[in-house]
Formats: sequence, structure tokens, C-alpha cells
Amino acid sequence: MEGFDVGIPGSKPLHLLNLFQGGEKDLYSFRGVYRPLLNNYINYKEGDLPKSEYYYKHTLSFPTFTFVDKNVIDKFVEAIKKIDENKEELIEYCKINGCFKK
Repeated sequence: MEGFDVGIPGSKPLHLLNLFQGGEKDLYSFRGVYRPLLNNYINYKEGDLPKSEYYYKHTLSFPTFTFVDKNVIDKFVEAIKKIDENKEELIEYCKINGCFKK
């Protein structure tokens, strides 16, 4: 088995989610009940927490392994090890062939 689906995380960094934005969006819902947002004075924007944003932009989302045979999980682990062992060659290949997002 060679390769598997890898993507970017499904949500934004936490500080950019609506829950952490003040102003008009000053309510949040918990189990269908709307409550005032306690920190409605906070209004983060992109660039306010660069380390968090860097982490988000450099994180991969791997498949979940619910109801998957242990042998399949072992193959995923081997694939990740193979990537790690060859990361320098992969980086060079991608620099030449444009694998990275700009």
C-alpha cells in the first residue's frame, strides 16, 4: 500500500473562530441555548497569534482509524516512517516540482 489521504485541519486556528470574536457575534450556542459571550471585547484577527497560525499552516490531518483492521494501521505507520526517513529528498523534489502551496 503506497500513499493515503492527508489534508489540512478541518477548522481555523481557535482564535479565528467566531466564538472568539466580539462585536455582532457576541452570542454562542450551547445545546441550543444562546448565552452571551463572556469575552466579547476580544476580536482577534489574522496575524495576532502568529505561532498558532504557523502551527495550523504546517499541520497535517491524517485519516481516523475507527473500525480499521490493525494490519491497515500498521501499514499507515510504515508509510509515515517512510516519509520521515526520506523527508530531505521529498523536500528537494517538491522545491523543484512545485509541490508546496504558495
